[in-house]
Amino acid sequence: MENITYNDLGLFIIRCGISYIYLHGSYMTGSSVLRRKISVKRTSILYKNVKFTNNYINLVSYISFYIGLTLMTAGSLLILSGFHVKIGATMLILFTIPAIIIHRKEANESLLLKNKILSDEKIKKNKDIETLALYSHVGQRSSGNKNYMLLAVNISLLFLEDPVGVISLFKLFFS
Repeated sequence: MENITYNDLGLFIIRCGISYIYLHGSYMTGSSVLRRKISVKRTSILYKNVKFTNNYINLVSYISFYIGLTLMTAGSLLILSGFHVKIGATMLILFTIPAIIIHRKEANESLLLKNKILSDEKIKKNKDIETLALYSHVGQRSSGNKNYMLLAVNISLLFLEDPVGVISLFKLFFS
């Protein structure tokens, strides 16, 4: 039987938390047709400055979304299980970097949209619209910041040596 320490248990709890965040994200972006459609549209922001036809950008966005969804789901399951944590961490790193870029671009676009909306004199007096746009900006910025933290944790998981797996913990508590 493995000699399991409190550090191993703590790292397992961290892996559970990270896995939950990504698995919840997988569910929230991929569980329905509408959610997938919205997520593909959000992914297309990565290619906004690419000079190709809309059909090409839509295809690349569609493929990118499903690659991201696969990386996010499989990587979190590998990290949670304790099997191939380095591969799982690498998958999550490959997902998280574009996610940071998407949130940064969406935060900038929300401010541009707020300014465009408030340039209309009739709407300018409506503070609710300005507040809504600012909440959007802050939400995107905080999501981007969350992803920086997740990136750091995933990089640290990449350098872990031999983490304890779920089966070892199960045997410890139920044998």
